[in-house]
Amino acid sequence: TAKTVPGEQQTPVFLNDDLAKEISPGGRLEQMLTLGKNLDITWVIDPDLLASVEAMTDRYEVTGEGDETVVGGHQSVAKRWLTEVQQAVADKEVVALPFGDPDLASLAHNGTSVTGSLSHLKEATDVASRSVEAILHVKPTTDFAWPVNGAVDPSIVKVATSAGADKVI
Repeated sequence: TAKTVPGEQQTPVFLNDDLAKEISPGGRLEQMLTLGKNLDITWVIDPDLLASVEAMTDRYEVTGEGDETVVGGHQSVAKRWLTEVQQAVADKEVVALPFGDPDLASLAHNGTSVTGSLSHLKEATDVASRSVEAILHVKPTTDFAWPVNGAVDPSIVKVATSAGADKVI
């Protein structure tokens, strides 16, 4: 969340600890990693997911009852998962999607008249590249767009290409 715990260092506060379940043994993201790491595949990465898991490798908190927070305790799970992702993507093609998963259809249909909206989309792509490179130590390609629910029409393609994507999934 945008909320952080006051102190000398900012501590990330998660709304819940569901991500820890996803990256733990048996979790959806752990299963995907286990299945994919021995295959010759292109990894399509959500950089916001990587940043969230990386935040969990250090002190983080989870929203509890009311405004109270509790200390998250899945640092070792997060470290293990990130290490395994780094190993899995080494020497593989990696695609970084725009950071924050911007809604291309909304931008195309309602946002192009908003000053700066398309430049923010390009910034999301640039941040994605830097994030993936910093966390996974590989240089990703960023010329892909993945519209929500596969929505595609000429205006969505035009918005995607304005941010540097020349391939639409």
